Amino acid sequence: MDEAFSRYVGKTCAAIFQPLGFSRNGSAVVRAEPYFGYGEDKAAEDSCVQKQGFWLVDFAIPTVRQLADSYEPRHYGKVAP
Repeated sequence: MDEAFSRYVGKTCAAIFQPLGFSRNGSAVVRAEPYFGYGEDKAAEDSCVQKQGFWLVDFAIPTVRQLADSYEPRHYGKVAP
């Protein structure tokens, strides 16, 4: 995850990532938010995400693409009985 985001912004990246599922084509859908140091009220200098949002991550390349704030993650696949 860090490598894909670091490539996207062109520098070392710090952020909080929460996996939410997969897209129809198999890319990961994550929620990313700024990284804060312990006790800090301002995002860390190396935080590459400025606000919480949804991102599509393709680990094969690796690349990332920001999704609309209104994006609703869908769940593909089935739970076996």
